[in-house]
Amino acid sequence: MASGTVIARSAEGPGGFLSGSTIDVRQLDDTFWVTLEPLVYQGETQRFVVPKGQRTDFASVPRPFVWFLPRYGRYTKAAVLHDYLW
Repeated sequence: MASGTVIARSAEGPGGFLSGSTIDVRQLDDTFWVTLEPLVYQGETQRFVVPKGQRTDFASVPRPFVWFLPRYGRYTKAAVLHDYLW
């Protein structure tokens, strides 16, 4: 089991993630990570807060396609929000 901490810093993305927001996660195992800090998304009328301790696998991409569709990167914040809402 690998463990570590990753801080993904990216520019504000489309869709209302707060300016300067980051994703701070710790790896749980080969598939899952857990958020270490909340992540905030401001929709048109609602605010969504992914809480500290939320488990995520980032984007669920079938293994044969990972070379073409990465599991994290540009859409990491959206993938974490999706896991929370799902």
